[in-house]
Amino acid sequence: MDNYIVNYHHIGGRGGKFPINIPECLRDGVNLTMYDADNSCIEEAIKSDFVKGFNKVEVLPFCISGIDGIEEFTITKQPHASSLLKANKELYKFVRNSPKFGAMRLKEILEPRKSFKVESMKLSSAVKKMGIPYPEFISLDTQGTEYDIIKFSSNVFQNAIFINTEISFMEMYKSQKNFPELHNLLMSLGFVLVDLKIYDPHHSCLTPIDFEAKGFLLDGEAFYLKKPEISKWSFVMLIKYCFAALISEQTHLCIQIFERLNEKYSTEFKDLSERFEYIKLIKELCAEYLGSYKAYLPLFHESNIYKSYSQLGSIKDLKPKRKSLKINGIAMNKNQYSKILIKYGLSIFAENIANHKKLNIRNLEKIYKQ
Repeated sequence: MDNYIVNYHHIGGRGGKFPINIPECLRDGVNLTMYDADNSCIEEAIKSDFVKGFNKVEVLPFCISGIDGIEEFTITKQPHASSLLKANKELYKFVRNSPKFGAMRLKEILEPRKSFKVESMKLSSAVKKMGIPYPEFISLDTQGTEYDIIKFSSNVFQNAIFINTEISFMEMYKSQKNFPELHNLLMSLGFVLVDLKIYDPHHSCLTPIDFEAKGFLLDGEAFYLKKPEISKWSFVMLIKYCFAALISEQTHLCIQIFERLNEKYSTEFKDLSERFEYIKLIKELCAEYLGSYKAYLPLFHESNIYKSYSQLGSIKDLKPKRKSLKINGIAMNKNQYSKILIKYGLSIFAENIANHKKLNIRNLEKIYKQ
C-alpha cells in the first residue's frame, strides 16, 4: 500500500456530504470511507457528486456508536437529524432562520418519523472488520453521539491527524455530551482546537423580517489537529500533517514543517515522487516559502509603545532591536503564496492570506505612528 495515501473516514454519510473541505483537485491521494446507519441512503451517497475525485470511495452500512451491540435508531422528519438518541422536546419551539429553507422550527426537524433496531459497532471494530488502515482524517456528524464514538474508540482517534466533529452548546438530544466535554476529551487525546464553525442562531419565537438580530447558539462544528511534535515525527508523518495544516489554513505549522524538511529531510523531500496533487502543492509552497522575501511585524520590545510599559523593566532574553524595520513592498509583492493556493483549489485560503497581508500592513503603519 502507498504510505502517502491519506485515509479519510466520515461517520454519518447521508447524501454523500462530508465537512472536511478537500478541493477536488487534491483528492487523488485520499481514500474516502463513509458510514451511515440508514441502508436506504447508501446508494445515494455513492452516486453523489460530492464524492468525485477521490482515489477510492467506500460507503459502509454500519451504525457507528460507542458500543458493539443492538440499539434503536430514529429517523427524524428531517433525515439529516436522525440519531441513536431521542430529541430534547424542550427545544422544539426554537426557530432557525435559514437563508435556504426559511423559518425552521426544531420540531419540524427533530420530531421522530420512525424507529428501528440496528446493529451498532465501535469505529475500532469497523476498522478491524474491514481490514482497513486507521484513518488520518476523521469527521463525525452523528447527532449527539460523537463523544461516545471518540471515547470508546480512542485508539483510532489518537492515531488521527485531523478531526472534525459536530458540537452542541445545548442538549439537542437527551443524554448527549455538549461541547465542553467533547473538547476536553479531544484535548486529553492530544489534539488542539484550530477552528470553530457556528451554525445560524436559534430564536425562542418567530422574529419579524425587519426586527431580527442575534439568537441562542445551539450547535456548530469544531476542527482539531494533532498537537504538533514536528521534531519527533517521521518524514511521511510530516508530509501528511502538512496537508492537514494546509486544509485547515494553519500557515504557522506549514512554516515549521517546511523548515524541518529543509534541515533534516532535504534529500528525501527532493526525491519524493509527485504522484499525488497534494504532494505537488506542498513541494511548490515549500520552495516558494524558502526562497521568498519575508517581512514581519516588529516584536513588542521593538515598538515605540513598549517604552510606556515601565512595569516590564529589563528583560534579559529579549533579542536586540533590528537595525531596520522597513518593508520592501516590491519584493513582498513578488511572493506567490496566493497564486499557488488558487492553482490547487484553495481560493478561500488564498483570499484569507491576502486579507491578513492588508491588515498587517495597516497595523504596521499604526505601530510606527505610536
